[in-house]
Amino acid sequence: LGNHLTLNLTGFLTKFEDYQQQAFDPALAIFVVTNAGDVHTNGIELEITYAPSERLSISGGVTYLDAGYDFDTGPCYAGQTAALGCIGGRQDLRGGAFVNAPDLRCTILARYTQPVSAASQVYGQMNFRWQDDVQFAYDQDPRFIQPAYGIADFKLGATFAGGRYDVSVIV
Repeated sequence: LGNHLTLNLTGFLTKFEDYQQQAFDPALAIFVVTNAGDVHTNGIELEITYAPSERLSISGGVTYLDAGYDFDTGPCYAGQTAALGCIGGRQDLRGGAFVNAPDLRCTILARYTQPVSAASQVYGQMNFRWQDDVQFAYDQDPRFIQPAYGIADFKLGATFAGGRYDVSVIV
């Protein structure tokens, strides 16, 4: 397409041994660093950039992530019962969600610029980000799951002095 399109595809398989994880200790009522055992982060990421003209650019990406714990014993969360998997103060964390690692994340950005002079331009930009739900507790406490969400940003601005200064309004 005349060098107007760029595609990047990346796959990764990563395994960490003896991963150090911050966890809440209910007995002490503080966060402590603990050995979370073996963990994995595997996934695939697709990025695309399309610039059909000097004034318009569109870019985006999609990431699928499989991240989790690869060991069978970890702390129970406060209030977790045997019926919920807590046996003797421990639970099987294999397959549990890795902290702050959504399974799916998508972004798209479009930007249009209009030159005003040789050293200045005005622009409009739209950005949208979406991510799947996220677990924030190492012990898999369901009260610490943030539901999936999306955020849209709109920006109008101007650059001056060859891009040295940028003034913008963002909603």
